[in-house]
Amino acid sequence: MEKETKSGSVAQVVALANRMLALKASPGFHDLRLLAEMLEREAAVAARDFPGFDPQEIVTLKVQSQTAHKVLAELFGRIDAAIANARGLPGFQQEQPGEPLITERIAGSY
Repeated sequence: MEKETKSGSVAQVVALANRMLALKASPGFHDLRLLAEMLEREAAVAARDFPGFDPQEIVTLKVQSQTAHKVLAELFGRIDAAIANARGLPGFQQEQPGEPLITERIAGSY
């Protein structure tokens, strides 16, 4: 019988962590993070620099800014947490700093 962890079976936890490592190793992951941070900054600037005095619009912009920040923190936090949950479990593919996890990809195939 498969061992259970707080997040599911060991195989499920390891599989998720390995997929998250592959995602972080993807050439587009850094671009995704930059785009997400750019959208978060734009929402914060829109709330901060709103030229009007309509309280409803100000509240809407503030909520959008807070939501963007919270979603990004949760998304990237959960990716890191999935990887951290699998550390030390059998079958977990350890991160190699600076080395891509996917080495058999043909250039331009992503």
